[in-house]
Amino acid sequence: MTESTSTTAEPRTNVLVIDDDLFFAQILCDLLMQAGLAATIYIPGTHDISDLDDIEGFQLVLCDYYLPYIESNEFLRTLRKMVPSAAIICLSGDHPDDMDKLINEGTVNAFLQKPCSRESLLSTISSLTSRT
Repeated sequence: MTESTSTTAEPRTNVLVIDDDLFFAQILCDLLMQAGLAATIYIPGTHDISDLDDIEGFQLVLCDYYLPYIESNEFLRTLRKMVPSAAIICLSGDHPDDMDKLINEGTVNAFLQKPCSRESLLSTISSLTSRT
């Protein structure tokens, strides 16, 4: 994992950004840090998330829906088991057919379509993190 930390002394929320596109993930991290949040990038391996460990400290996960070599729904359900109390926001360039089901069953808390505005992203994060 690649860790980026915010410049504020005590970040309000610790965010894990999961995406196969390092450039996009870094842009998200930069935006999150400008908003006073801490952010860490995780680029998935080729077949599973066995190298994703020590993630209990994250309050929020921003996750790309389509990741190469990984079945998206299974990945999201595994992720939910790994961080049951974290809010999970799924991002995608289109609206996957089963996204509503994933939200209704509690696997994902919110969905944002790429590209989304800074305001939309931060508003969604705020609404999910203010519940805790």
